[in-house]
Amino acid sequence: MGLKKISFFALTLLIISAVDSNRNLPAAAIFGSPLIFFFLFSAIFFLFPSSLVAAELSAAFPHKGGVYHWVRMAFGEKAGMCAIWMQW
Repeated sequence: MGLKKISFFALTLLIISAVDSNRNLPAAAIFGSPLIFFFLFSAIFFLFPSSLVAAELSAAFPHKGGVYHWVRMAFGEKAGMCAIWMQW
């Protein structure tokens, strides 16, 4: 079985659901339509650059482990554990 690729649409929906879950919908409804600006702002200036960095690192280091592996290789095991703990 070969590697499967995720589609752009599926990736977009995964990111949106990670950023704004069902728990946040009442607060988002109160905030109103300006929330769209902030979603676009965060996507352009944080999520998109972060995805490019993750793509470069995963291509450079194709091992299992993701963020933990990259931080551990750069800064040691304690920093790797701290990074993955804060991400979770």
